[in-house]
This record gives sequence, structure tokens and C-alpha cells, in this order.
Amino acid sequence: MKSLVGMAIVGLAWAGTAWAQDEKKDDKKSDVAPLLGLPSSADFKSKCKFTDDQCIAVDKIYTDYKDKAADAQNQVKSADDKKTAKKNLNTLKKEILGKLRDLCTSDDQKTSFDDATKGKKGNKT
Repeated sequence: MKSLVGMAIVGLAWAGTAWAQDEKKDDKKSDVAPLLGLPSSADFKSKCKFTDDQCIAVDKIYTDYKDKAADAQNQVKSADDKKTAKKNLNTLKKEILGKLRDLCTSDDQKTSFDDATKGKKGNKT
């Protein structure tokens, strides 16, 4: 009888742990890392009041540009002409910022977006 109770307690503890891990997965907002020092989709959600759909679009943009951004950063590190490589990196960053800003649906979001990305190289909006 004692072993049956013990097994039940262990089973409940195990089930509780599995449930807690599922909850953590649900709380995780995004696995997509922001690029080139730009804010994350969670930052845009809190600072610019982005909707869940807008955050998904931010993550898609970051995913689409991930390889280009990595290449541009590697070029800056290894290029003989660092000035040109940095210019190319800033051009790419400006392109990404433009696509992100296009997600804004109101003037308030645009203002918040500009404040959230202020000081980011390439942001000339």
C-alpha cells in the first residue's frame, strides 16, 4: 500500500513538472533573435503596442534577413575596405528598419517606433 501511494506521489510530481514545462513554452514569446542591435519583437510589443500579428511579422523579417545580416557583419570584420563594408551594413540596417516601420498601423506606433529605434545607425526616418 505504501509503495502504491509513493508511486502516485511520484507520478503527480512528474506530471506537474511536465505541465510546468509546457507552460514555459507558451510563455516564450519568440525564438527569433533581433538583428544588428535592433529591438526584439517583444520590445516592439511593449514599446510600440505591436499586436501579436505585427510581432510575428517582425520575427519573419528578422528570419528573412538573418543570413544577409550575418554576411554583412562578417564583411565588416574581414574586409580590406571596412568603410565600404560598414556602408553596406548600414544600408542593410536601414532597409530592415524600413520594413519594420512599414508594420506600424498608426501615427502613434510610428512615433513609438522611431523612439524605440532612435540612435540605431541607418535610421533616417
